Amino acid sequence: MRGNWVDAGAWCIGTPDDLAEYINRLDEASRGFGKLIILASDLGTREQMKYSYKLVARYVMPKFQGTTTSLNMSNQVFRNLREELIETKNTALADAKEAHEKESTKWLKRKD
Repeated sequence: MRGNWVDAGAWCIGTPDDLAEYINRLDEASRGFGKLIILASDLGTREQMKYSYKLVARYVMPKFQGTTTSLNMSNQVFRNLREELIETKNTALADAKEAHEKESTKWLKRKD
């Protein structure tokens, strides 16, 4: 029976990403809606249900409240800059190591 409800699109069972995609499909199909009601019917223990609600609150709801917009943009910017940033970091570390070695050599020569 559960499969029929899922196949018909009445239920969503899966990961937080699955739920977000499901909500997006509902939104597109209905051309927008005001509220989504989550109904649980003893599909797990109390602790399992609390955990599911925490996942929804942490990973799904922010996608629809606009609170992840800047985070997603920042993530994309740094993904695009990743190679450049790694190269800059490696160059800075090499320069610092070279400067340290030169300074260390000066101090060792003074002690002699």
